[in-house]
Amino acid sequence: MTSEFNFNENYTDLIDLAREVSNETRIGYSSNKELIKKQFKTNVSYNVNSNENVVSNIYMRLSLIDYFYSTNMGRTFDSIYDMSKKINNIGDVEKQKEHFNKFLKNPMDKETYEDSIFSKQFGYRKKIKEKNGIHAQSLLSKYAYFLLDGDYPIYDDLAKKSMEQLISMKIKNIKSFYDQIKILKEELKDNSYDDLDRLLWLLGKVKKGSYSLIINRENYEKLYIGASEWFTEKMKSQNDSFKKSMKELSSSQINSVIAYYTFTEADIFKKMELLKLQEFLDKAKSIFENLLPQEKSVYLIIKENKKNSKSL
Repeated sequence: MTSEFNFNENYTDLIDLAREVSNETRIGYSSNKELIKKQFKTNVSYNVNSNENVVSNIYMRLSLIDYFYSTNMGRTFDSIYDMSKKINNIGDVEKQKEHFNKFLKNPMDKETYEDSIFSKQFGYRKKIKEKNGIHAQSLLSKYAYFLLDGDYPIYDDLAKKSMEQLISMKIKNIKSFYDQIKILKEELKDNSYDDLDRLLWLLGKVKKGSYSLIINRENYEKLYIGASEWFTEKMKSQNDSFKKSMKELSSSQINSVIAYYTFTEADIFKKMELLKLQEFLDKAKSIFENLLPQEKSVYLIIKENKKNSKSL
């Protein structure tokens, strides 16, 4: 297991701040996790000869994770039930833990990957083919995370992009993600995968300007109004054909406006008495020079999006 990335000692500070932000804001993300954890504390005895109750229990757990994390397994038919059966086929809870840990221990090994449930496809699409299900590595990693009580790294697009930010390296897939996050965990010594998940999630949300799960509705409304007024001022200098209001933007574009607003205006969260969130944002800005697109106005980004039909 090798890596070329440079470890930054400030990451430990970011992890501590991410934990404090969770305590300060009582974010919905943490509340959702607690609800899912309760479901994993409901034990159903494994019985190879009569396992429908076990499959149903796994199905409920996966469905709850899919709902709160928006993994969108509904894109294929029968996918969550298919996954439930295949997880159950691994064996009882202890065998499932062994299975997931085996892959995490040696994720870059081809045979280990091919033997793992992460390599499998689930469900089927409308146009039936021999193999037309989908890989569901994000949902599986979250199932493993809760099965192992937080001692397993969550893999999804947000975590992947945040890891790339931390290590300044491109991550191709779940195999390279797990290979690198193990190295990062070793460098961070006393911090757990749960700590890293919280950091990767918060860093990703801050970078995107997506604060709806981080702060309460009252503070989000203040943030939205402030960003809208800021954006209106930015639009005044533009040509009439490109002038926009926040109401005309897509959700992803609104997040981008909020991201620019929080990064360019001082002490926005401090004014809301969210001191740890402000400290986390300031710390992240000081560490990562490329946390936002360089030298581009919001107006130009919207213009490019309109031209290329791409979301931010």
